[in-house]
Amino acid sequence: MTGERPERREDLFGYELHLTVAALLPERGEEIRRIGLRNLARQRQRPGSGMREGWLDEWERLLHGTDEELAAGMLQLGDLGNDLRQMTPFAGVLTEAERRAALERARRED
Repeated sequence: MTGERPERREDLFGYELHLTVAALLPERGEEIRRIGLRNLARQRQRPGSGMREGWLDEWERLLHGTDEELAAGMLQLGDLGNDLRQMTPFAGVLTEAERRAALERARRED
């Protein structure tokens, strides 16, 4: 990691959550992918815009890639990275304690 973070305050929490998920990939990559793909299937059942479908397609592509590709995709900076993190397929991956720790890190960065 370069130590870079999203510039906007509202994007920091999502970034920290995904940083935590990325750190778990070496140990729990198969489980994380299984949860992510299941959540994507649920998200696709809801109507949405073409832009939203594009983000879901990108998540699916990343979930079928290597750990490194998935981590790089979920942590990319800029508008696409922020948009992807808003459409995260990783609900249910982190414990409540991990979520609270990510929120605290985001608050410290602010």
